[in-house]
Amino acid sequence: MKRIFELDPLECPKCSAQMKIKAFIHDGKEIERITKNLGLKSWIPPPKIPKTKIAA
Repeated sequence: MKRIFELDPLECPKCSAQMKIKAFIHDGKEIERITKNLGLKSWIPPPKIPKTKIAA
């Protein structure tokens, strides 16, 4: 990303120190809980529904 966008996503925007990834969270409910506790807006996109063909 740094080469393409000239942005390092792991660089702290306040002090420019290098940050480290501590965990990858995949559970939508857990992400919602964490963002709510941090006072951030949380939004979970609706699940993708596969398109089905309707017989005529």
